[in-house]
Amino acid sequence: MKCPNCGLINPDEAILCDCGYNFKKEKLEKPKRITNIGEKALISQVNAFNIIGVTIISIIGIIILLSSFVNLFDLLSEELEIAHGGILIGILILTLGNLFWIMLCKKWKLFIETKTQLILIYYELLGKEK
Repeated sequence: MKCPNCGLINPDEAILCDCGYNFKKEKLEKPKRITNIGEKALISQVNAFNIIGVTIISIIGIIILLSSFVNLFDLLSEELEIAHGGILIGILILTLGNLFWIMLCKKWKLFIETKTQLILIYYELLGKEK
């Protein structure tokens, strides 16, 4: 069965198209959103986890940077490469570490939201109310 809204080919027994068109009611419905306490709590935990992780990674990077800068002034010319390496490691931890952490938390949040949407679709297809 072809969706009149988006043109997607759906199975004959389909009730809803991916775009939200309801074949039984023959109209486009806004996708429903589960807003239960469990999902909100999980997303709040992910946000808190994100803030804590970024703070810890930033502190580690700043400590490495500061210790490298202090060593930079105390070292002889042969040991300057070690201090420059510490500065580079500190900068990498601050930038790449925080970017990786933020991306990880965003994926985690997206997973939670997608899972709850799948549960909603499952109950809607079964005709049950959550």
